[in-house]
Amino acid sequence: NIEVPVAKSDGTAKDITGAIVAAAAKRVTDGATVDLAVTVTDAPNGLCQVRIDAESLDPGAWQLQVRVTLGADTQTVLDTPMTIRNSF
Repeated sequence: NIEVPVAKSDGTAKDITGAIVAAAAKRVTDGATVDLAVTVTDAPNGLCQVRIDAESLDPGAWQLQVRVTLGADTQTVLDTPMTIRNSF
């Protein structure tokens, strides 16, 4: 699981009570996307977790994005590259 803190522009936690939080990964090589499960773990303190199961993503380069929608406002709170590798 990847913990994602949601913050205001001043760096303080943003209350995400009632928000819709969505996550997806896009494979760099072909643009295929996979929706990922998100759990809000502490809404008043802006904390959520993205779950990535071993079966969800094939090994390779991916771009992870997490979006939070509160009312009519949608904000991308995480947009980062990641690499999935086989264990050794």
